[in-house]
Amino acid sequence: MKTSLRGLLVAGVGAVALAGGGAAYATASHSGGSGPDRTAAAAAAHADGDARSGERSDGDDARPGRVSLAQAADAVLKAVPGKIEELELDHGRWEADVLAGDGSWRQVVVDAETAAVHGDRVDKEGGENAAELRAAKTDAVGAAKAATRAEPGTVTAVDFEKTSWEVDVTTAENVEHELTVDAGTGRVLSNRVDED
Repeated sequence: MKTSLRGLLVAGVGAVALAGGGAAYATASHSGGSGPDRTAAAAAAHADGDARSGERSDGDDARPGRVSLAQAADAVLKAVPGKIEELELDHGRWEADVLAGDGSWRQVVVDAETAAVHGDRVDKEGGENAAELRAAKTDAVGAAKAATRAEPGTVTAVDFEKTSWEVDVTTAENVEHELTVDAGTGRVLSNRVDED
């Protein structure tokens, strides 16, 4: 009789535990995913999906926005016709230094999600390489294209350095490379992993 009573007691406790777990599952399922735990899980999944799709996440400068370097360059040059000396993704926006057609130096800011120009001001300090930049046969976008042919990935910055372009590329494996592209020929001169 003791064995039967003990068996009934164990079976009763198991049934209560199962019923409690089933009720919790039914509540979560019936909520349609609107409970706080489901909302948090959905938000985490959405953020993970954004990271995999290459979209920018606030606070993470390494991830590009929806607007590519080429699209940002197009927006910059529509706002200020001239030659881009530097274009860099920083805190959800593209920041550009431009040698305008009138010879002035300008700083232009483009939203990395929408390509809207949010800032355009005169840069009183200006750049140092106006003559070399004007003479360069390869522009910022051409340098970026050459760099990604050599190292497939996402360009996060291009910077003119007298006779060449320094191009930052982040690969799908999240490895950052710095490539040097000849400003005259568009040929990649070097490709190294950026340890910084």
